[in-house]
Amino acid sequence: MGAAAWTALGTWFLVSGTLLAVYWQSRQQRRINSANSVMILHDRFESSVMKSQRKQLASTLAIRTPLNQDDDHILVFFETIGLLTHQHVLSEDMVWNEFCWEVVRYYVALTKPQNHIAVLREASHDKTLYCEFEWLFNRLIAMDCRRRAAGREVVTPNEEEVKAFLAGEAALTT
Repeated sequence: MGAAAWTALGTWFLVSGTLLAVYWQSRQQRRINSANSVMILHDRFESSVMKSQRKQLASTLAIRTPLNQDDDHILVFFETIGLLTHQHVLSEDMVWNEFCWEVVRYYVALTKPQNHIAVLREASHDKTLYCEFEWLFNRLIAMDCRRRAAGREVVTPNEEEVKAFLAGEAALTT
């Protein structure tokens, strides 16, 4: 092999190594950005404004009062998390770890026994309303089933668990 061939081979290895390093660095940066975003969303969820809105929504759901779109701050919050997760901006594992408990319980409370989401969709003539929140619920339930090695009926909270969750949310202090 001549000098030109060795130079070409060396250049090829250098370019390949550089591309691998850039790919690895990009992946790491994406994970860091996702973690930072999840922590910012967590802080927002725990803010006094959101706690007040969570308290209001939980109280409304607990007494089974019809919901209107003025009460949708929490739904919009979870819709945003769903969209960002669905678009792979946020890590599914990080979202599962940080928000699964609340997403699953709020979704069940919003859809059983009365499906408030369906009512809001019908009232707004928008069948896509809160579809990312719904996607997120289904995704987190599937992840929970895999992680806990249990069926959907086990990981989905029952009526008593949802009532206890709503009572805790309704008792939040801001």
